[in-house]
Formats: sequence, C-alpha cells, structure tokens
Amino acid sequence: MPLFGTTRIRGCARGVENAIQTLNANAVQMLTATVAFGALSADASATSTAKLIGTIPAGAIVHGVSLDAYTPFTGGAISAMVCDVGSTGDSDALVVGANVLVAAVDGTTTTCPIGAAPNKRFAAATAINATFRATGANCDAATAGTVTIRVTYAVPQ
Repeated sequence: MPLFGTTRIRGCARGVENAIQTLNANAVQMLTATVAFGALSADASATSTAKLIGTIPAGAIVHGVSLDAYTPFTGGAISAMVCDVGSTGDSDALVVGANVLVAAVDGTTTTCPIGAAPNKRFAAATAINATFRATGANCDAATAGTVTIRVTYAVPQ
C-alpha cells in the first residue's frame, strides 16, 4: 500500500488550488489610462474636465497612484494646469493638484501631492477619474501634453 492514498493527494491538490485562487484574488491590480491634450479639447469652454481612468471593484483598497510617461500640457493662455485623481463624489481623494504644466522630472510630474484619503477603501465598485483644472484659459486651449495615470489597488478577501 502506498504511503499516500489517491484521496489524500487529491485533497492536497485542492488545498493548493484554493490557496492560489486566494493569492490571485489578493494580488495587486492596476487601472491605467493615458490622457492626451486632444481629450481635453472635447470639453470646450470649461476650466475643469474629468476623464475616466477606470472602475475599481467593491472592497478595493488603493495602494498608490502615479502620473508618468509624461509630456507637459501647454497651449494658449493656460498659465497653470493641475490634475486631481479620485472618484466622482470625491475628485481629489487620491491625488490633489499634481502639476502637469511644468517639465517632467525622471518621466513623471514634479509634484504629486497625496489627497485626503490616499489609501482609501471603496466599499462599492467606483469609477476613478482624473480631473484636469486649468488657469488662464479653458482646458480646450491645450495644444500639447500627455500623461499616463496608474492606480494600483488590491481587493482583500
């Protein structure tokens, strides 16, 4: 008689499979969106415009936000432009006032101030937006600029 029976091996394999599924469910995931100046032009006559990054699932906890692969936004009479990242109800929960007008440092924005709840847990599935705010002109005055926004999160079990 073998040391381990077939039933015992199958039970062990199921345990390993369940552990892998749990690890995958808890894995860090990422929303990624690239916003270029042309996307801001769609909202003419507005000094503020929100662009959808993606939707995180219920129970997600945000671990970080980066604004990179970045080319400064410029154009017209725009004297300042910042980007907030958050939800519809709390537009700057994750990032507040990242400067997207000045030259990049190491491929990212020179500032990326954390919002009021940088590691926020979202109880319900939630749309995450990047809100661009221009000073001196409307957002549609931008003639150059692009930024890739990455939001990393996990959904604990």
